[in-house]
Amino acid sequence: MASLDYLSFLNTVQNLQYPTALAGFLLLLPLILLYLLKPKPKHIKIPTIMFIQRIEKEKRFSSLLNRFMKDPLLLMQLIIVSVLVLSVAGPFISCFVERNPVEDIVVVVDSSASMKSTDMQPDRFTKALESATEVIYRIHDESRVGIVLAGKIPIQLVSNAEKEDAGNAIWSAKCSDSTADIPGALALSISLLSPSKRNKHIYVFSDFAGALMKEIELYRKLALNRNITLELVKVSGNDGNVGFIHGDIERIPARENKAHLVLNVKNFREVGQEVSIELLVDEKVRETIGLSLPPHAEKLVGRDIDVSGDAHFINVRLKPDDSLSLDNNILLYLPPVDRYRVLLVTNDSADNFLRYAMEASPDLEVRKAVFPVIPDFYSFDTVVIGEFSEEMSLPGTFQELEMYVRGGGNLIVVASDSIVDEDIKKLLPVDLVGQRTGRKQINLLLKHKILKDVVFSNLLVERFYEARARNNSNVIALISDSPVLSYGLVGEGKVFFLGVNPAPAWSNFYLSSSLPIFCYQLLNWINSDESELASHSFKTTDYFISTGNVSIKLPSGLTTESRNLLLDDAGLYRITYNVREDVITANLFDERESDISNATYTSEREEFRREFNLIEDKKSIVGYLIALAILLLFLEVLVYRRRGKI
Repeated sequence: MASLDYLSFLNTVQNLQYPTALAGFLLLLPLILLYLLKPKPKHIKIPTIMFIQRIEKEKRFSSLLNRFMKDPLLLMQLIIVSVLVLSVAGPFISCFVERNPVEDIVVVVDSSASMKSTDMQPDRFTKALESATEVIYRIHDESRVGIVLAGKIPIQLVSNAEKEDAGNAIWSAKCSDSTADIPGALALSISLLSPSKRNKHIYVFSDFAGALMKEIELYRKLALNRNITLELVKVSGNDGNVGFIHGDIERIPARENKAHLVLNVKNFREVGQEVSIELLVDEKVRETIGLSLPPHAEKLVGRDIDVSGDAHFINVRLKPDDSLSLDNNILLYLPPVDRYRVLLVTNDSADNFLRYAMEASPDLEVRKAVFPVIPDFYSFDTVVIGEFSEEMSLPGTFQELEMYVRGGGNLIVVASDSIVDEDIKKLLPVDLVGQRTGRKQINLLLKHKILKDVVFSNLLVERFYEARARNNSNVIALISDSPVLSYGLVGEGKVFFLGVNPAPAWSNFYLSSSLPIFCYQLLNWINSDESELASHSFKTTDYFISTGNVSIKLPSGLTTESRNLLLDDAGLYRITYNVREDVITANLFDERESDISNATYTSEREEFRREFNLIEDKKSIVGYLIALAILLLFLEVLVYRRRGKI
């Protein structure tokens, strides 16, 4: 028992800054003695001196004790002296408090498509903003905050801001439909914090869907090297998903009323899924396709759709819906058919296979012309020069053809014995050396749109022109070192050299089923503007690039002017050029973003709550003791006043 009292005394002494000041309690002894020895006058009747002596002997001890116990002034003065002595000793209370130093922080919030998943209420992005806001408001008032959004391109929302301003600014952030560049956001954050001399901290709130963790770890080491603490916080409900990872639609060449739709759907779940695909053309349901998807399996779906020559919008919906609806819906655009008028200049019995291939497309209006009767070139979109009788041509015809091309007309020159005319040769993108014979195959140099779905593996060329490419010309294919598919510009028009003649005497191209496709795609390309799009279907990770500024109406309804725009919102974009309008669509089509259960990193805290280090804090109570002493002095004055001594 005595040891416990001793330990209790030691703990009490440890809570004093100056325990030696307790010696001041010795001042209480003279104070008590003065009060005890001070005579207290009484009014009494004195019968005899002996009587007084007897009274004093009987009451001495009782009177002293009563004076000590009943006199309020004595008690107050004892307490005042005790309080003052304790104040000098510097008493304090030990407690543990959160360590919240002044620091500079950067909050990185993942704003990619996967953060729109609703497996957390209301969604992952909102949950990340809530956690980030909690961090911002709990830091020291003098701390400074930076906010970085980790999208396809990291965006600095604020820098070196007060916590109140940062807390308001973070809720202006929007989640995109694109991917996240976490390493890029970390690089930006480190550059923002590097000049600071304070404690530095980076918080990353993300689901880390498809994140490159090796790169993130490299930036963690870089941050530590610069005395920056990096904390990764996972924001995810770990739900599964089924979604489209690809989709496209194209008209079937030479078949005006048919288009081919290709879809790729994948199951990212651990269990099999039964889904249905609803296909709509211009908001009208055309077909519903049922699919059974094993775990982590993907299936390719292809359909030929009946369409007209007009423009169409194709919607594809995946059901049932899940926590990430963004990849359950596809919007595609099928542009209208462009029809072209083509003039084929030839002989009566020549270039029949070429003419048949062009006439196979209902989008091409082909007219055959034989010298000397040649219609006006300006009535046609493209002129094709085949094999003709030079002696039948009228003077000035080829000069007029040159003017037509330089004014913006298009010309295709097919290899034949007739192109030795100097007026034609000077328009070509190649310099002809002479004819060569022997079975040769074509070597493709460029992956050009006119070659799509065209098979050249069985193509053999018997006759061709040895040629050299001219400056500023583009070579698509060669035989040996001679260009056989080449094009260039003459004035405002295009000139294409078709060195592979489909006539039987020149090659076996006339036997290929690819010949009509090649002719259609060649004529479609040569009549297109350079600014026209090769495809109207984009991913939300793609950029729209134009040769000059154009007006673009975004899916949100806003309009902007740009020549290089990141399509990070899924939906429809309307692009206005000077004299025409084009339409493109953007869809997610990103396997890493769709795999919302692919948690490559797990934080120590699934639901983030910022934890501060606890430190021991000494709270002084001297102020309270002094206030108590002043209060007692005031009461003492009141007692003296009541007794009439003041």
